[in-house]
Amino acid sequence: VQQQNVLDPLDVAGRMLPHQLLIFASTTAVNEGSGAHPRSELDAVDEGKLDSYSASMYRREQALRALSDRRNALTPRLIGFRFGTVVGVSPGQRVDLAHMAMIKSAYTT
Repeated sequence: VQQQNVLDPLDVAGRMLPHQLLIFASTTAVNEGSGAHPRSELDAVDEGKLDSYSASMYRREQALRALSDRRNALTPRLIGFRFGTVVGVSPGQRVDLAHMAMIKSAYTT
């Protein structure tokens, strides 16, 4: 998962030219287990509550953000999007993911 979700996208970005744009999808569930209070993009992510896939997607977001932050003449432009189900409640919430979060919680608490 680390190779596919973190290292491969970094490799692609590293081979891109400065005038090129990489648009990538970010994490799917960085604020799992947030409880009854709504979360925002500014809230800290509790990496201990992430499954291996979500954790790898979060690491990808962090790695590509770090690349973007040190933007220079050789760095491509990067845009990362988080889906509406990532943080907080959305009218298009994917309720099909909720049962997996509950199952994980049952096994880990």
